[in-house]
Amino acid sequence: MRACRMCGESKPLSDFYRQPRNSDGYFYQCKVCVRASQRAYEHSPRGAAKHRARQRRRRRTDPEKYSEQAKQWQRGHPDQVRQSYLARCQRWPEKFLARRAVGIAIKSGRLQKQPCEVCGSLRRPEAHHDDYSQPLSIRWFCSLHHKAAHQEAPC
Repeated sequence: MRACRMCGESKPLSDFYRQPRNSDGYFYQCKVCVRASQRAYEHSPRGAAKHRARQRRRRRTDPEKYSEQAKQWQRGHPDQVRQSYLARCQRWPEKFLARRAVGIAIKSGRLQKQPCEVCGSLRRPEAHHDDYSQPLSIRWFCSLHHKAAHQEAPC
């Protein structure tokens, strides 16, 4: 038996994680308290930031797996996806209409995707609007330079 330093309860050693560095070989908190403190940390600003950074690293190392997981989640939660989409459309209607106009123009053939203006990359070019009131007046960037364009002049 051992007392947990967090909750103060005496519990059997099987309720504690192994910790070879400690003199008795067990962690000072019980498993329940360790999980509770981890959950609290994950919801703190610092823990949430670390979690987001970890997710970004995973996306960069295995983008196909991440995109498949995202699609799977979207298929399982159609109501939440639609609600989020509608909320964005209502919040920024001019952006929604401009993006929709570009998509229709590309599908109809009136507009063709061009290489990135900065580096000339043809890999998944993205349309950038300097002015949403002119939906077909766009500039083409790769994702890297598109982010940089938004940091220079936020929309």
